[in-house]
Amino acid sequence: MTTPTFSIEPYKGALPVRFGMTTDEIESLLGDPQRRSTNFRKELTYDYEAFNVGFNKSKVVTHVGFVPGASVEYDGEPVLTTEAFRRLIQIDGEAKEVLGFVVLLNLGIAFTGFHDNDNSQRAVTAFEQGSYEKLSHKMKEFVLNSE
Repeated sequence: MTTPTFSIEPYKGALPVRFGMTTDEIESLLGDPQRRSTNFRKELTYDYEAFNVGFNKSKVVTHVGFVPGASVEYDGEPVLTTEAFRRLIQIDGEAKEVLGFVVLLNLGIAFTGFHDNDNSQRAVTAFEQGSYEKLSHKMKEFVLNSE
């Protein structure tokens, strides 16, 4: 099965993957994952070549994560670049930092590895509304350096 180009739409999903889809719908859309795993909260994750799909305990999609090699865009532009990171921070207007992630709550996108130039950690996640609510008290304003 050919891996699609994903298009992040704030709080809707990384189309064609939509938040709220079931495991059966994801397998029908994307094929069998390379690996299935569960986290400490007993939530399922499907791992594919350069992306993963995360589910809640009810087994519906709550996030889609991407690493370099994935084809993912926002508003027609690739997101796995430093330029996109900087551009999306500007578009969001209220970037926050928490637990090593730069979280764009207005866009429903989180970045890691871009803000600290750690290429081995570079990843982008599209998440559903409310995903970072429990961490809001730990969030700090993220200011983009002007380099």
